[in-house]
Amino acid sequence: MSGALTFHKAATDPNGPTRLDKAVRQNPLFSEAGLSERLFAHVFKGLVYPQIWEDPDVDMQALKIRPGDRIVTIASGGCNALSYLIADPASVEAVDLNTAHVAFNRLKLAAATHFDDYETFYRFYGKANDKQNIAAYQRFIRPHLDATSRAYWEKRTLSGRRRISIFSRNLYRHGLLGDAIIDRETWDRVHAILQESPRKRAARTRAATPALLKGLLFGPDGAAFSPTHTRKGDRLYRYYVSQTLLKHGAGSCPIGRVPAGEIEAAVFDQLRAVFRQPEIVAGTWEAASAHASDITEADARAALQQIDPLWDELFPAEQARIVALLIERVDIGTDGLNVRLRMDGLGSLAREMRAGDMGAAA
Repeated sequence: MSGALTFHKAATDPNGPTRLDKAVRQNPLFSEAGLSERLFAHVFKGLVYPQIWEDPDVDMQALKIRPGDRIVTIASGGCNALSYLIADPASVEAVDLNTAHVAFNRLKLAAATHFDDYETFYRFYGKANDKQNIAAYQRFIRPHLDATSRAYWEKRTLSGRRRISIFSRNLYRHGLLGDAIIDRETWDRVHAILQESPRKRAARTRAATPALLKGLLFGPDGAAFSPTHTRKGDRLYRYYVSQTLLKHGAGSCPIGRVPAGEIEAAVFDQLRAVFRQPEIVAGTWEAASAHASDITEADARAALQQIDPLWDELFPAEQARIVALLIERVDIGTDGLNVRLRMDGLGSLAREMRAGDMGAAA
């Protein structure tokens, strides 16, 4: 299984109405429809769907989800987004305008990943009315939650209770809709997927992902290298092959083909070294500050330093996006590699890292 599940909240303008407001408010305030819209928007800012009732089996049949597919879906209660993992997609991106739903789903994803057994998960989400659930949250979920979701669940309401306490007081009386529906077979399959490391899941989807250096790799004669692969039994072998070799045959160029894994690793090793160079840090800061004046040189340095430890946790599609953002061209010769960087891309990545956007697909 290879699926990566990520939950996102749609971005908002801090100086203007939320996207929820913009999406819902279509009529004058004092019209019947306008009042109804504003009531809905107000209610929808809280937890509405602890679970959803649409049948994911019907969804998967209708969508014909296949291994390697990439899915974008509304997060809602998260039941269907999690169920789609069983079809072995490369990724599931779940998006919602409602902050509560995003926090709810990130909590559910952490629970499915880090609870030791089905019984604990069922007590937490099926019964959802046991004081032991709070201890389970503290031990198994809290250490793995992002800061935004953790802050949401630990915020106190007007009653003085933390939001997470609804899992000890019948969760389904606090959301507007739903009772939990999950069987052991579904739990076992989803839990098995989420227990696999991001690096292994990434390896499983590599064949279905655009090659990391596609369109960027050139040989000593200036000819482009194209990605290709062969199979021997169940094993996949990836290569980059010179267009000169393809057109003119063996012996027509000094480097005809290179193993994809080795050349990709070599390129990233060069990037690691480059990211530590003071002139690259300074150039990144200059490029980033042209679009965000409050970014400091220390921010740029920290952003570049974060890429290395995060790299192996990213899925291939995100790695390919970052490589395309950072690298203009890679020239391969008999004496080594030359990597030409995009300074504007480094600046864009620094802004992303500072905003905390990269690494969400891991």
